[in-house]
Amino acid sequence: MNITDMIIYDEGEKLTIYKDTEGFWTIGVGHLLTKSPSKDEAIRQLDKLVGTGHYGYINKQESRQILEKDINQTIKQIGRTELINVYTSLDIIRRTALVNMCFQLGVQGVLQFKKMIGYLEIGDYQNAADEALNSRWAKQTPNRARRVTEVLRTGTYDSYK
Repeated sequence: MNITDMIIYDEGEKLTIYKDTEGFWTIGVGHLLTKSPSKDEAIRQLDKLVGTGHYGYINKQESRQILEKDINQTIKQIGRTELINVYTSLDIIRRTALVNMCFQLGVQGVLQFKKMIGYLEIGDYQNAADEALNSRWAKQTPNRARRVTEVLRTGTYDSYK
């Protein structure tokens, strides 16, 4: 298991453009193409992303390339905020949990988890996980939140088996 596997497990992967739960055109592993309601605009954005002539479809290799770019962008965004201090203090497995949260909620969204971040800073993973579960995020995506917080709590991927 690694961050790529973890996010694919949580997000799923679709090789055709689709509307996400918010009604926005998306492709691959949760990659937002556009907030425009126009499918034609979504196809234009996809063509910009992977080249012309896809007509709303990509293959698995293209999907993974998009995902890798998105993960790298998420980590860069973490590096531009005070969250970098927590990120660098964590072991590699717990880092994936933090990146997963930022991938789903955005770095600014995760920065709102002030108590969780405080507990992560001192290495109190029990309370950090409990704080993350005491959130709107956990109510909206309970299964994912339980898996991700167990990674924070235990430092293992056991919740993904």
